[in-house]
Amino acid sequence: MTEQTATIVSDDGRRAIAGRDVPAPGTWTIDPGHSSIGFSVRYATVTDMRGRFADFAGTVEVGEDIGASTVQLSIRTESFDTALSVRDADMRGPGFLDTVGYPTIEFKSTGIDADGPRWRIRGDLTIHAETRPVVLDADYIGVAQTPFGEERVGFKATATIDRREFGLDRNMPLATGGVFIGNILHIELDISAIRAT
Repeated sequence: MTEQTATIVSDDGRRAIAGRDVPAPGTWTIDPGHSSIGFSVRYATVTDMRGRFADFAGTVEVGEDIGASTVQLSIRTESFDTALSVRDADMRGPGFLDTVGYPTIEFKSTGIDADGPRWRIRGDLTIHAETRPVVLDADYIGVAQTPFGEERVGFKATATIDRREFGLDRNMPLATGGVFIGNILHIELDISAIRAT
């Protein structure tokens, strides 16, 4: 007898397979082609500058107990992109990201607290060899079976960091008050991960 898998869509659009409100235990590999890591920072005190990192890899290891799950993410600093080549070259240089000396940004979770689809992911973020604790406020969107036989899960997550804590403190004062580039970065992740095991 063939096992039937029911796909349920809740009122708020979340999906579950066989009634699950959490991903199935196992390894889920982040698919960078269908995911994004973006950020925004205040620019000249009056607008937000937005950018992204295009090259990254990672996994979500889901345990039977969600609290025992882990998240790992590695981001290539060379893929920093704000759609302005002159600025990007400067920001990748030794005066800021120093992508030659520090080719990756690393995140490793240290604990997860889950309340249904809302996950609070605590972890260590390493930039410029400086490691600081951060929290990702994540929303588990759900699971889907694609026409290509893949089982995918989706997450959205946000975090806020102070770049100065990671040695990224270059700035210039403005005659009108404040500084050229804001110190607080707002990070947004849209993650699609494929079931590996």
